[in-house]
Amino acid sequence: MKLNQIYGISNSRKKIEDYVFAMKNKINTNSYKNVIIRSATSEQDNIDYLLEYLFQNLKKNKIIKGIKQSFDIDNDESLKDANKESDFLIIFSDKRHRNIDAAREEIIDYLNNNTNKVLILVDNSDEKRMCTIRNHFGAYFTYYFEVQESTNKEKEKYICDFLKKCQITVSNYDIVKNLSAKPFYDIKSTLCHLQIRCEQKKIKEVNSSFLHKELCDIIDETNEEQEDNEEVSFESIIGMNSIKEQIQDIINYAKICKQKGQKRPTINMAFLGPPGVGKTSVARALTASLKHEGLLQTGSFMELNARDIIGQYVGTTATKTKEIINKARGGILFLDESYSLNSRWENGYEDEALSVLVQSMENYREDLIVIFAGYEKEMEAFINRNPGLKSRIPYIIHFDNYSSEELFMIFENMISSMGYILDEKTKPVLLDYFEIARQKDDFANGRECRNLVEKIIIAQSKRVTMENIISNFINESDVKNVLNKQPQLQIKKEIGFKFT
Repeated sequence: MKLNQIYGISNSRKKIEDYVFAMKNKINTNSYKNVIIRSATSEQDNIDYLLEYLFQNLKKNKIIKGIKQSFDIDNDESLKDANKESDFLIIFSDKRHRNIDAAREEIIDYLNNNTNKVLILVDNSDEKRMCTIRNHFGAYFTYYFEVQESTNKEKEKYICDFLKKCQITVSNYDIVKNLSAKPFYDIKSTLCHLQIRCEQKKIKEVNSSFLHKELCDIIDETNEEQEDNEEVSFESIIGMNSIKEQIQDIINYAKICKQKGQKRPTINMAFLGPPGVGKTSVARALTASLKHEGLLQTGSFMELNARDIIGQYVGTTATKTKEIINKARGGILFLDESYSLNSRWENGYEDEALSVLVQSMENYREDLIVIFAGYEKEMEAFINRNPGLKSRIPYIIHFDNYSSEELFMIFENMISSMGYILDEKTKPVLLDYFEIARQKDDFANGRECRNLVEKIIIAQSKRVTMENIISNFINESDVKNVLNKQPQLQIKKEIGFKFT
C-alpha cells in the first residue's frame, strides 16, 4: 500500500509523511508514536487503507512486531481485554454510546503501562469536539490526521488508474467526470461490472452509449433512492374501495383550493397495514392523480426504505436527509418501514434524520408530500412518539388484508401477465386456500400471490416436460400439487382439510 493510493488525506498527507520519516529514523519513537485519526468520511475503505499503511511502516521499521488488534469503545470493548502480544491497537468510536473522551482514564492507564505499544484512536467527532479530545490526550498523542471525503479529482484519478490497468479507454473524458460525481462505492461497483462487460463484448473502448446500454442495470441498482415516474391508476388497483374514496376526497379538496386560488393544503400521509396490501401502488396512483390535476410541480415519485435517509457516520445524516428531500421536492417521497426511524437511544442518528425531515415538511409543505408507511402497531408507536411529526400528518390511512376473492383476482392477473391460462376449476381451490392463508399473522397478501405464482409455474413446467408437450395451460393438478405443500394448510389439517 502506497500513500498516493489513499484518498481523502490531502490535508494530512505531509503530516503522515513526517510520521513515517520519524518512525523510520527513530526520532522520538519512545514517546511520540501514538496517533489520533478523525474520520470525516463515509468511505471506510480510506480509513482502513491508512491504518494498514501505518501498520506496515511501523512493522517494516521495527517499531512494532506487528500484531494488530481492534476495539470498539461504543460496544463496551475494554483495553483490559487486550491481547498481551498485541502491539498495534486501534480504538474506534462513533460517539453513539461511550466515546473515546469518556474512556480517557482507561486509555491513559493503558498507555502508561504499555509504552512499547502503538495506539491509534479513530473517532468521528466534529472539529469542535475533536479539539476537546486532543486537549485531553495531548501528552500522549503527538500526531493528528484527518480523513475527508474523496474529492472528485481523486475519484477521477482512481477511475483513470483502474481503466489503464484494465487497458480500457474512453471516447470522452466526460464519462470519467460523470462517474466521479457518484459515491466511491458506486464507482467501484460500476467499474467492476464495466470490466466484466468489456471482457464479455471483447471491446477496449467505451463510449456513453455503451455505458448506458450495458450498465443501466448496475447504475440503477447502485442508486440509494428510487425516483420513479411509472404511473399507476386507481382503476388498476384491485379492491380498496374505502381507501380509494378517502384518497379521492383529499384530491378533490386540493383541487377546490387550487380553483379558489388558495395554497395547496398539506397532504402528508401515513399508510398503516400489513405487508403486500398495495401501499406503494396507492402512493403511485396518488402521485399520478395529483400530477394530472396540476397539484405537483414535477410529479416525481421517490421510494425509499426509511433507513436510507440516515448517514453512516456522525455529521453525515443531516446532509444526506437534506439531499434526498431536495430531490423529492415537487413530488412525493414514500418512506417504507418508517418505524425504523424510532431511535434506540436519545439523540441518535434516527432523531437527527427525523428532525430534518419534520422541519422540511413544514418549510416545503406546498412543494413536498411525504408518505410514511409500515405495519400498523409499529407505525402507531412511531407517530405517537413524536408530537411534531404527528401534527404534520393530517391523513392516516388504514389498510386491511385482501379478501380471498381479491387475492384470487391478483393471482389471476399475475398469471395472465406471464402468458399463462388458468383452468376455471382452479378458482374454488385457490379461494379456499387464500381464505385459510390470510388468517396467519405473517400473511404477505400480494407478495404471497407472487410467490405462489412462481411455484405453480415451476410445477406446470415440470408436468409438461414429463408429458413431452408444449403448453401454457395451468390445470387443477398443477395448483393442488403446490398448495398441498404450503405451510398455511396446517391451520385446517386438524379438521381434515386437504386439497384432493
